[in-house]
Amino acid sequence: TQRFFNFQRLVDFLNVVGYQPGSFDTKQSMPGPQDTGPGVALNGKIYIFGGTEAGTVTDRVLEYDPVADAYATADPIPYGPVRGASAVAVGNIAIVCGGAAGIDPGLPTNATYSFDPAQPSGSQWTELADMPYARYGAAIAYFDDVNGYYAGIGFSKDLIFVVGGKDWYGVNQDTTLIYGVTPDQWDDSLISLLPRPRVWAGAAAINDTLFLTG
Repeated sequence: TQRFFNFQRLVDFLNVVGYQPGSFDTKQSMPGPQDTGPGVALNGKIYIFGGTEAGTVTDRVLEYDPVADAYATADPIPYGPVRGASAVAVGNIAIVCGGAAGIDPGLPTNATYSFDPAQPSGSQWTELADMPYARYGAAIAYFDDVNGYYAGIGFSKDLIFVVGGKDWYGVNQDTTLIYGVTPDQWDDSLISLLPRPRVWAGAAAINDTLFLTG
């Protein structure tokens, strides 16, 4: 029964559905069943970073073109096969951080990289400052600090919040880490505590408020 259930899950993950208000439109299936790989929209395309394929962790970066309804691959994740990384768009690039190698709890990492699909193949990734702590399954959101709330700690307006996730021991966390794109620096001195630890949550910033769901 368990094997049958897992097979059904893999079939579900393989299917891709496009949504417009009032209707669903089935799109080209992914090259293989894949989960725990975050997706980011950049320049009209969708990029999926790593995750697991039928139980095997991968470093593959999938590029989906919704106009052509077709898949291609970009430069693989430079810090190895990883699941549960956090990724968010900042302008025309993505910031990808954390994740774990292997099946839960795996080996978490604090690696942080930027991904620029406009660069030639072989040079799409740039190493950034490491996170203060290794995390995977953490929520992530971009925050435009136009009012300079965090200017006092030397950050420009482009900030990223990484919330919750699991640590090296597989324990759910209630911490919030802040990354400043300029000057490529993490800060945990203003850490805020969630009411309770969370993992695999969703996050988004609207105006001056960060929302966390699930």
